[in-house]
Amino acid sequence: QALLAHRVDVLERCGFPDTLLCAYRTLACIALGQGDERRALAVLDDLCALAERRRLPRLRVHALAEQIRIHALRGRTETIAHLIDALDALGPTFREPPLRWFQPQYRLAVAIAKAYADLARRDVDAADAQLGVADALARQLRRGHDMLTTKLLRAVVARQRDADHALPLLAEA
Repeated sequence: QALLAHRVDVLERCGFPDTLLCAYRTLACIALGQGDERRALAVLDDLCALAERRRLPRLRVHALAEQIRIHALRGRTETIAHLIDALDALGPTFREPPLRWFQPQYRLAVAIAKAYADLARRDVDAADAQLGVADALARQLRRGHDMLTTKLLRAVVARQRDADHALPLLAEA
């Protein structure tokens, strides 16, 4: 945390987008680990603002998706709805060159974020549908972390449906 606190400005000026994403996500995770949700959300807001300034919509997608996840865990459905709208508004950006290449990653992030939103609204059928899309994309892109996330969320869906395979799925994940 101390290292990043004194280097984020340098990363903002000359860092690659993935490095910036890693730094900001790390700071948000540290804040959440310390029980400071407000600071984590502020870090993600800062990432959104940076993404706007530097015209890096991919960073904005990940910041919005992480904000959705945090708010979904607290059941803040109205805030989530606004964030989902902002996430959906970025869709056309990823259909045009040069960002077309990132469209599968965008769709994956959106599917996982919407699954969290659906779970917050207690709509397990919609969450299950989103997780099906997310799981297929995560496998296609070979994104191990996202495959694990979808497996965990599928276990939550199964648990909410009182399915027998919920605990084995959770144990597997």
